[in-house]
Amino acid sequence: MAGMTGFRRGAALVWWLCLAAPVAHAQVYKWTDASGRVHYSDKPPPKAADQPPAAVEQVRINDAFGTFKIPSQRPLPGPGSARAMSLDRFAVRLDAANSKGVTSGRVFAGAECDVAAALQWNSGVMDISEADVAVVAANRFRAAGWPLSVPGAGAPATLSLEAEVIDLKLDFCVHLDQQWRSGAERSARAYVKVRWVLSEGGEAIFREVSEGAEDGWRSGGKLTPVLQRAVAQAADNLLAQQSFADAVRGAPDAFGVRGGRATREDAAGPEPVAVGLTWGSGEGRFQDRSEALLAATVTVRTLRGHGSGVVVDPEGYALTNAHVVGNERHVTLTVDGRSVAAQVVNKNPRTDVALLRFDGARLVAAPIGRRPPRAGDTLFVIGTPLDLSLSHTVTQGILSAVREVDGRRLYQTDAAINRGNSGGPVFDATGELVALSVSGLFSREGASMGVSYLIPIDAALAAVGAGGKPAEGP
Repeated sequence: MAGMTGFRRGAALVWWLCLAAPVAHAQVYKWTDASGRVHYSDKPPPKAADQPPAAVEQVRINDAFGTFKIPSQRPLPGPGSARAMSLDRFAVRLDAANSKGVTSGRVFAGAECDVAAALQWNSGVMDISEADVAVVAANRFRAAGWPLSVPGAGAPATLSLEAEVIDLKLDFCVHLDQQWRSGAERSARAYVKVRWVLSEGGEAIFREVSEGAEDGWRSGGKLTPVLQRAVAQAADNLLAQQSFADAVRGAPDAFGVRGGRATREDAAGPEPVAVGLTWGSGEGRFQDRSEALLAATVTVRTLRGHGSGVVVDPEGYALTNAHVVGNERHVTLTVDGRSVAAQVVNKNPRTDVALLRFDGARLVAAPIGRRPPRAGDTLFVIGTPLDLSLSHTVTQGILSAVREVDGRRLYQTDAAINRGNSGGPVFDATGELVALSVSGLFSREGASMGVSYLIPIDAALAAVGAGGKPAEGP
């Protein structure tokens, strides 16, 4: 399958904070000249006999890492009868740049901690065991009355909780005359964003993020306990969410599904869904509307990796492949640099299509093509092949043939489609949605061999109960 790209997994919470080129702390000088005019500069003014030193003031500029402040929310009290949970994984993954070269904060030195060098994520030197951080989170759960155990402790749990740090900022100051080692910091502060996924029977029933921060700069906090307190706050802020409490209790979610386990599949037939489709006019050019079509294309992120998708209703629905979402109920759509929570509402494994619903966001939708493409027609494929950093990649090819594969009608194309493209949109020369990417042939090295398959859009919509006839008019 064109399939998903998987996240790397590790046994411990491990990262490498490498010093990039040192940078001077931002300094601005302010002074008033003899005529009363106020000046600002990154250099002090030339000394003059008639200008006393007191007339020059050094101003410190706060930057993006200057302070880490996250509002604290009070955890909801947990009922004694809640189903037992186990925290099975606590890992780090900096999504923004796939764990390479991400600026994760700064290390300071100097008498006043005013000389800084950038910290870059790479993947190894500062070890904090997964078990230690898991215990920190578990203690916050228990303090609020929510049963949470770490692996190997207590009775088998009904629910499994996994946590991933997806954003991290660290500042710490060290003595200039000593090599840094854990515990040698003079002061530190930390910020974390954690993605939490709650599963039951291997199926995700809740997915959300929370943030935490701890500023021990003035109090001389050490880096490890400061980071642990930031994780503790992120746990508290998760426990303050009513939707998480409902998922643990097995209460119906926002879509009326108890525990998120009632996805309709083709065994029972698709349940019709009122999807607000926009039909194309058959006119125009892909190049002229490419900006909007790129905005309608989403990356579908799951626990196991990612695939691609396309918005078909600006106020609530998107399509992807069923094999992209697997057994997960909750996924995240990434579009225009923001993340949108979505839920699988209908799924048809045979046709390999899933219908996703999102709330609280208005997105750009792709126009649906009225006319199926013919052999030789130009096709444009958009998706996130191989890696998250390659999102919204466009490739071009033709419709090579219409095939019958295992009783299904599929389009064959020579357009480059790779793993991670699955579920992404395919447009014709007018920029109208005619198919979804689904699978392809790959070399032993994983490269596309120019033989890929697409699900016709009419079959995809019908498979998940979102079909319909083109509206009247152009």
